[in-house]
Amino acid sequence: MLELLSISFTFTSIAKLVLIIGANLFLGYTWYSPVGFQNQWMKAKQWKEDDCEHDNFPIVMSVIGALLSSALLNIVLTAFNIGTHQFLSAVLVSAILCGFYAFNAWSHVFFTKKNEYKQHRTLYLIDIGFIFIFYTIASLILVSF
Repeated sequence: MLELLSISFTFTSIAKLVLIIGANLFLGYTWYSPVGFQNQWMKAKQWKEDDCEHDNFPIVMSVIGALLSSALLNIVLTAFNIGTHQFLSAVLVSAILCGFYAFNAWSHVFFTKKNEYKQHRTLYLIDIGFIFIFYTIASLILVSF
């Protein structure tokens, strides 16, 4: 019998969650920083440097999103019943989930006004890249130990 959601509060499962949340926060901080894509992202959003608010709500939502994403990844990886090719399966699962996200968000890009198309496309590509790399890192953490 396939057990889709095995809930266990062992040290390894808590360590995996902490690693996934830390990886999400670190990746988000570097991805949307001046080292990453901050300038392109702010230009596409038509924001200036002083338009950014410095509150903790995005961080809290990022942690909640990482928890939900890791639960979804755990369910999908368990449903695929990965065996010998764990890391290849993890990348495949992250590509599938990123594909669902990409398909869900593509209409916002392609059905906008012509003058806003480039801005929406830039935001879409930056966000899809972040989601794919996050899902890949999270699924590799889930299958690594």
